[in-house]
Amino acid sequence: MGKQFMSDSPIDEILRKKRQHTQSVEVLVDPEIAAEIKNLERQEIIEMRKDQKENRNPLAPGIRKKIEELEKESEEYVVTFVFKDIGRKRFEDLWRSCPPTDEQKELGYQWNPDEFSPLIMAETCIKAGSSDGLTLEQAQSLYDEWSTAEAEMLAMTAINANMGVSSIPLSKTATGGTSDTDLSLITAPAEESPTATS
Repeated sequence: MGKQFMSDSPIDEILRKKRQHTQSVEVLVDPEIAAEIKNLERQEIIEMRKDQKENRNPLAPGIRKKIEELEKESEEYVVTFVFKDIGRKRFEDLWRSCPPTDEQKELGYQWNPDEFSPLIMAETCIKAGSSDGLTLEQAQSLYDEWSTAEAEMLAMTAINANMGVSSIPLSKTATGGTSDTDLSLITAPAEESPTATS
């Protein structure tokens, strides 16, 4: 009589099916092009309003064309970063290893962002442009040398990859994006766990 093997339990099957959550962000690394596009976008909004109010040949479409041309030119300067979740235990171990200073505690930080941000970026990054990830030294350089907005965008994407929830909305189409509460994760109130946000 042959051996009988126990089949996996439903929970074992769920654990086997679970895939790591990932989140990506694109960064335009040429600040001059980025600033020019932003200026044109502001100008486009102004001219659109004027186009609607005044009886004139529309100017907004011409500005939109310039924006699209610039965006096409800027493609070589767009770098994609992809971050994956590392599991709740590892994530909490990391942020607990970077306790906030007394001054940061008073400001409501749960961790020292100057230490935790490059650490979580390095630990979770699986793609940085053509590279397969980031070393801690590379992540530290990005965090120190890039603008505040760019550095925080990378750190927040890495954090969100670990705090995101994969679910199927009623439409059965997953949607992504950054909610208004996401920014509170870096400066979250000093509670027991950073995963609890209001």
